[in-house]
Amino acid sequence: MLAPRHIPADEIDWVATFWSVFWVVAIAAVVALVSHQRRMARRREAEEAARAAAAKQARWDDLCRRFGPEVAARIYRGDIWQGQTEEMLFESMGRPVDFDEKVMKTKTRRVYKWGRMGANRFATRVTVENGVVVGWDI
Repeated sequence: MLAPRHIPADEIDWVATFWSVFWVVAIAAVVALVSHQRRMARRREAEEAARAAAAKQARWDDLCRRFGPEVAARIYRGDIWQGQTEEMLFESMGRPVDFDEKVMKTKTRRVYKWGRMGANRFATRVTVENGVVVGWDI
């Protein structure tokens, strides 16, 4: 078995100083890295929020241009009303999951469906005759 090596006092001070400095630098590097990552995450969140706000504003402007501000406000809220056109309905509710169509002599009736809850069960059904909303079940 080897006897423990005697380390001079000045060498012990150097080793202790080295490890102390090493850990201080390592911790400082980790803190700087975490800080940088947080700044980047906040910047990405701000950019995403700005993009979302710009998209909302662009949609609002488009709706106002196409339908006027009063109707655009109703569409933006997701309202359904009698006399609403199919185009307005789709802008208000989004594309339907399913629809049924019945063609008669004088009119065409479509029942649009949103929010599938089971086999042929839907949360919302809107009846449209000749391209105009005439009723709905919510």
